[in-house]
Amino acid sequence: MEKRDVERQIRAIGGEGIVTPEDLSVFCEQRWRVFKMMSDGRWYTRPQIEAAARGADGLRRMRQLRDVGIVIPRRRIQGTRTFVYRISGIRGSAQKPSPPPQGSLF
Repeated sequence: MEKRDVERQIRAIGGEGIVTPEDLSVFCEQRWRVFKMMSDGRWYTRPQIEAAARGADGLRRMRQLRDVGIVIPRRRIQGTRTFVYRISGIRGSAQKPSPPPQGSLF
């Protein structure tokens, strides 16, 4: 991925000035795939996250993103036992995250 694409994703989640492309360069391939998919601000289910990671470690890779300051809330889909997750920003960012896209699961 091009450096400017990475910078655009960082800006989209409110991490400009906090997270650099170099910070993301230490991500393993699975964690990078999860970050890339989730940085659009949409809600994703566990199977979708695992598919992005190409393995059963998808939620672990997502938790590792939280460990570096990426804010990932979870919500329960009403009437089910299923949770969805999305990247909503970076801890310490002054920029408000973008609202979730239309057509939410709720």
